[in-house]
Amino acid sequence: MEDESWTGVILIYRCPSCGADGMQKFVVHDAGYDMDKARRAAWKDRSPCKSCKTPLPENLYSAVDITAASLEKLHKLGYPTPPVQ
Repeated sequence: MEDESWTGVILIYRCPSCGADGMQKFVVHDAGYDMDKARRAAWKDRSPCKSCKTPLPENLYSAVDITAASLEKLHKLGYPTPPVQ
């Protein structure tokens, strides 16, 4: 059975300050296929809007796409290396 202890998360949103569409990719541990858990884990590490550099607000709606897989597979799919805990 393949290691699926890591989850690749893509957050897609529209910046409320400048209106630009944005996307951020994350790798989180032990979220599996739980969309809410994956979103919460990734959201805490979000960066400001890439267009206007404004911090994204807590209540911002974001679409979420997740992929549970090994770190090696997520890396091949273009996900970043997860931060050291």
